[in-house]
Amino acid sequence: MLLREYNQRKHIKESEIELVIHHIPIGILIAQYIHREKDIATSAMAIMTGLYITDALSGFLHCFFDHYTGNIPVLRDEARIFQEHHIPPYKINESAISVALHNAIIIPPPILSAYVNYKYRVPSYIIIGEIVVLYGLYMSDFVHGLCHDKRDNRFVKWLRKRHVILDKQTHLTHHETLNSNYCMLNGWANPFVNSLCNIWTNK
Repeated sequence: MLLREYNQRKHIKESEIELVIHHIPIGILIAQYIHREKDIATSAMAIMTGLYITDALSGFLHCFFDHYTGNIPVLRDEARIFQEHHIPPYKINESAISVALHNAIIIPPPILSAYVNYKYRVPSYIIIGEIVVLYGLYMSDFVHGLCHDKRDNRFVKWLRKRHVILDKQTHLTHHETLNSNYCMLNGWANPFVNSLCNIWTNK
């Protein structure tokens, strides 16, 4: 079954617990590669680039399923989940893709990055960016959920104010127009994604 609806507040609460558990090994891994890189500026650029790429990927994925009208079963079911989310009260649904991201993204990056670094001696800044992209895709689902949660703790507000994560007003614009602001991590790539999606959808 591709679609499993669940309570929004329960989803947020469970995600918060999971994030605490997942942040620790991911943070340690990135810190290890930053230490190996020995160049804070290069490492910071890799992280920022990774965040931008992740935001753009989440936006293109969102745009694709928002406007998909084909008949391929798996894609059609995914599109229905994205499109039904636009109907108030904006239920958050768990789809095959979100489940796959949830279950597959957290474990492979440390293993993959360790293998690639050992086998090919890839520069640490590239591996840092790769980890940020993979983990960021997982995070985008959580950040999107926060935009529909009425609770706002101080830390979340602090992150939103500095555009580290997507703010509610930016995402609300997407629900109001349905043809802009598709990005789900921080909104940095919205201008780029909006321009390409508008060409694709002829708007």
